[in-house]
Amino acid sequence: MLAQLLETVSRGGDCVWLVPEPYSHATERLLAERGGASVCLRAEVLTFRRLVDRVLAAAGGLASPVLDAGGRLLMLRRAVGSVLESLTVLRAAAQKPAFLPELLKTFDECQCYNITPADLERAASEDEPKLRDLALLFGAFERQKERLDTRDRVTLAWERAKTLSAFPCIFVSGFASFTPQERLLLTALAERAPAFTVLFHGALQGELFAPLRVTAKQLASRFPQNGKHVTVDEETVPNWERSLQTLLRQPAAPDELAVARCPLSVELYSAAGEAEEVRFAAERIVRLARDEGLRWRDIVVLASDYSAYAPLIESIFPQYGIPFFSDGMDTPKPLPRCIRAVADCLTYGFRAADVTRLLRTGLLPTPPEDADLMEDYLRRWNPRGNRFSGGRDWTRSPEGYGEPDERALAELVRLNLLRRQIASGVKMLRGKTARQCAEGLYAALEALGVPAGMAAREKALSEAGEPKLANEVSQMWELFCRTLEQCVLVLGEAPTTPADFCELCLTVLSGYSVGSIPAALDRVHTGDQGRLARIPVPVVLYLGADSERVPARGGADGLLSGEERAALAGIGCELPPDPPARIGREQYNLFTALALPQKKLIGSYPLSGGSSADCIERLSRAYSVPVVPVPPPTLPADPAEVSGGPLSGANTAALYGKTLYLSASRLEAFYLCPFSYFVRYGLNARRRPEPGFTPLDVGRELHLILERCARYAKERGGFGHITRQEMLDFAVNEASARLNAMLSDTPRLLAQGERLAKTAGMLAGRLWEEFTNSRFAPLDFELALTGRETPLPGVPPGAPSSYIPRGIADRIDGWRRDGTLYLRVVDYKTGGKAFSLTDVYHGVGAQMPFYLTLTLENAAERYGAETAEAAGAFYVPSRDVAVRSSKPLSPEEARLEAAAALRHKGLVLDDPGVLEAMDSRLYSADGTLPVSFNRDGSLAKKTLAASPEQMRLLQGHIRKLTRGMARSVAGGTVEARPLGLRDSPCDRCDCRAACQFDSAAGSFRAVTAFSGREEFFGAL
Repeated sequence: MLAQLLETVSRGGDCVWLVPEPYSHATERLLAERGGASVCLRAEVLTFRRLVDRVLAAAGGLASPVLDAGGRLLMLRRAVGSVLESLTVLRAAAQKPAFLPELLKTFDECQCYNITPADLERAASEDEPKLRDLALLFGAFERQKERLDTRDRVTLAWERAKTLSAFPCIFVSGFASFTPQERLLLTALAERAPAFTVLFHGALQGELFAPLRVTAKQLASRFPQNGKHVTVDEETVPNWERSLQTLLRQPAAPDELAVARCPLSVELYSAAGEAEEVRFAAERIVRLARDEGLRWRDIVVLASDYSAYAPLIESIFPQYGIPFFSDGMDTPKPLPRCIRAVADCLTYGFRAADVTRLLRTGLLPTPPEDADLMEDYLRRWNPRGNRFSGGRDWTRSPEGYGEPDERALAELVRLNLLRRQIASGVKMLRGKTARQCAEGLYAALEALGVPAGMAAREKALSEAGEPKLANEVSQMWELFCRTLEQCVLVLGEAPTTPADFCELCLTVLSGYSVGSIPAALDRVHTGDQGRLARIPVPVVLYLGADSERVPARGGADGLLSGEERAALAGIGCELPPDPPARIGREQYNLFTALALPQKKLIGSYPLSGGSSADCIERLSRAYSVPVVPVPPPTLPADPAEVSGGPLSGANTAALYGKTLYLSASRLEAFYLCPFSYFVRYGLNARRRPEPGFTPLDVGRELHLILERCARYAKERGGFGHITRQEMLDFAVNEASARLNAMLSDTPRLLAQGERLAKTAGMLAGRLWEEFTNSRFAPLDFELALTGRETPLPGVPPGAPSSYIPRGIADRIDGWRRDGTLYLRVVDYKTGGKAFSLTDVYHGVGAQMPFYLTLTLENAAERYGAETAEAAGAFYVPSRDVAVRSSKPLSPEEARLEAAAALRHKGLVLDDPGVLEAMDSRLYSADGTLPVSFNRDGSLAKKTLAASPEQMRLLQGHIRKLTRGMARSVAGGTVEARPLGLRDSPCDRCDCRAACQFDSAAGSFRAVTAFSGREEFFGAL
């Protein structure tokens, strides 16, 4: 057909080449390549939309009032209002803006197939009452169009085409079917063109080409029978395509699979999932370009269900440096999300989720750090309604409960400024009519800085090498302005609310299509199998060829059910293809997709979900090509982005400083996984704060109250000089005073404060019992511990050159005996923290030994002790316990069970005198120390006890762990290699989405487990 077109042009004739919309760009390229630059003077490639414009420009009517997609939705809204009271089945649904697109789709289908409102009324019955409502709505819609003198463009072009005396030669290709409207227009043009040729890709015979045969019969009934200038022809099908035709027959007989020899190289693969498919396709494309000299444009990637593969292609292909054009991929648009967020903020009183969505559109001139700060504040305090939009400034600390410090006060200034900007902008969205709401919405977006944000986003995308997305952003603002104009033109002074208007505006905006042509010619073309141009290319990669997707099983568009379509067919109306015909059309699309490649066809399907792949299996049997698993990745995917380090010395110093400050929590984070440490303490990434009074807040308040209780006792001469009830009353009063001031927002928080005050009193009672039965006395609370600065020789140039260990211990207790100060470190835990020697050995549970080591190093300066020894390190439960038992317990038995559950956990010094000094109830069931005894009075094997020499070994191990961590951090270690504990740290890690570590197949660091204290200290 192309040869005929070029021959017609060479004889001085004018030609029009009509192709489907997705094929226009590729067809224009093909025409220019084959015909040269001069062919464009007499031949043009048109789609149906551009053909309509061409006819109206020649015959008149191009300037006739024609509403676009958005205007037609608004007109339909008015039509619904005019007949709303007469509706029965669809009355409730028709009032919802989201229903309008489906309704318009149904009416467009009726119009394309020349179904009138009278036809719908005739087909209606008691069994099909919805057709009567559709007839009323369709009739009202047609009357609205007549009132505004707007007609369908295709119908208008058909009417005006009858007035033309001549039209260029017409060549049509790439279509599998035409609507009745389109056939009418083609008929009118065929009568006035010197030549009219319709070319089908494939034979007009055979089951696979049934859609083409039906379309050819429809054309033959329309076109003039006495003119030799009309040709309906089929493209010559080579042997390879004939073999595909036989192969794809449904069903195919076994002997029919012995088809002609395949001239292509066929590769067939199975993959674990869609992501593995796309990653393999990316590697294959890179190798085709690198090793076989193909251009990017010589490769096409197809999928039956492209929506499932588009996000993966968008994510993975750039990692391999593959330039691509995605045809039909729906990119989320920030402007509609911004409009919806503004409407929701106004409607629902500035809910945290709505304000966050507004900030995350990226269209407000808000620095990212301020958006993060606002999101954290909203999550923590949830200020809604007047608390967000009112005139009173926020005063609560962004850090949580408690008085704001200097940094928090500066953050509050930024937060209040941003809050006022958002509130004042959103409040401009107001009005009672469509015109007022349109003006209010534009003013609100302008006040929020959205136009400038759109321009900045377009510029950023252009500079980032994303011209397609940048073009879509520029189109969206123009379409939004057009939408507002259409709303004012059609609805005018019609009453509405801001929320309903925004919903309608979004519905209208969704009716427009935003797209672009490839920004560069040399790109891999990706898309749906039914949308890409049927122009041969060297290589085709067909993804997702499993039986669930191939052939696709799409349903009918619009609101008409199968029974209603049957009723319309019963009165003689032509309808779109039924489900079997649609499956046949998908089979034809599959054939054309597999017939595209000239050199190589690569097919794959995912094994996820247990699906099979009939298409792949047929190809495999017919051409004796095995289906093999995709090979593991071998090419680096953007190594600059996924590199595991190490960091350079300069970068390490920029992240951590020239001196490393190492705490117990940092020690644990690093030894659990270096990458997690890098994210938390190098990049300073934090979890979003939890709303309300969190367990962390509870623990902090209980620690503070217990500290005050101990100070209160110390000021009165010690715990032996006050009664238990006095201590309990002091704790309850202190807790109530603090918590009532902090938790006065809601009755629920007040109730939580009351329960917490009772818990504080209970813990204060335990504290009194502990120290009235102990010769140890509290020396410090919330003590800031700092070790010596230690140099780091042998690190990379520019890296941190020294480290300082530091931390904050909840409580330090001491007792003097014979000139020696025995020190123990206590940490309060609201959870069930256990003390494990295995964890301590590997650095992930070394908090208490770490604090104990620092305490002993500072003992001489802090406490004036010439000799100091470690007495123990304990986790002390600071929670209430519920005793559970499978049998009834007496009060005394329940008390003993609770006492056992509340014992300290940790390490003690193997010295009976020190143990008795710590707790005089040592041999009683009421004792708090984590010790048990054999019958001969010696410590049981399960007791975690250490001699003074072993305590010093432990301190040396802690210094070794700290030094090793400092050297690794200074050396730039950031690898994702977690410790292989029984409970994998990956299960609760916040960084698992970023590290790319596969916990199922990854290499964990080995763990040495210890069965007892002797084995542990032997290893030290």
